[in-house]
Amino acid sequence: MPCNKNTYDLEAFVDGECSADEKRMISDHLDHCATCRQSVEDLRTLNRTIKAGLSDVKAPSDLWKRIEVRLPESLDDHRPTQSKAWYNQPVWQMAMAASLLIMIALPAGLTWQWMKPANSIIAAPIHDFSTYRDSGRNLDIASRDPTTIRSWFASRLTFEAPKLEAKVAGFELVGGRLCWLLERRLSAFSYRRGDQSLAVYVMTAHDIALPSSAYDPELGISLSTHEVDGLRTMIWRKGELVYTVVSDIPKQDMSIFLAALARSQVAALDSTASTIADFGRIDGPSSARSNPALGDQA
Repeated sequence: MPCNKNTYDLEAFVDGECSADEKRMISDHLDHCATCRQSVEDLRTLNRTIKAGLSDVKAPSDLWKRIEVRLPESLDDHRPTQSKAWYNQPVWQMAMAASLLIMIALPAGLTWQWMKPANSIIAAPIHDFSTYRDSGRNLDIASRDPTTIRSWFASRLTFEAPKLEAKVAGFELVGGRLCWLLERRLSAFSYRRGDQSLAVYVMTAHDIALPSSAYDPELGISLSTHEVDGLRTMIWRKGELVYTVVSDIPKQDMSIFLAALARSQVAALDSTASTIADFGRIDGPSSARSNPALGDQA
């Protein structure tokens, strides 16, 4: 089975910071993914190495004196004694030393990347897209058929994935991935145009804080656009689902893709409504079901 776990998932698992559902899901994944089992073992080995290397680390003897002279005089009565100073506690010694080692060992740019949060609707998909693109991992479902991909997601999601078009603005649908981001399962539809890649993430809107957005009358949605480290994302909500498009293509190209996607969804909805109307002349009146990517249509 292709791997779809990112580094943050496995680090949280090794450090015991996962929820019960995440722990169970990752444990199941490790049963059949040799790559992730090796990654988990590497992380555990790194933790043991760091702990062993820091076991004898001691704070400089004059550290408190240097801190003390900078404290306001009003704190005199509250200054800790030498025996109770925080820097003498083992846990603080390890934390300080580990932080210094990481800051020294990593280049400035990489340190910033490592420290940036990846738990927002802006950062999480961008981080996942970048990690997947650079890893060379396979798609969970490789297919150019939207119906096949949607059927594959059906038993794996708690919501109905939209049926996206096979070709949009020169980009071709090549497959999908099942991801775990923002404490939920979600679908990622992968598109390619030559050497350019683009992903459409679809997830439930529950408990997601959306950034400020502006209404786009052409698309009929409120849209927010962001750029982080050369990657762009466009975010919008329709009904109970949130969509994000992530790519490194120019903003204008992403806007063209999104406009084409919206037009294709309207065309598909009109076709469905027409077909159902034809059946209605035989079987009685019926109403078309709205496409979740566009919301309810009148």
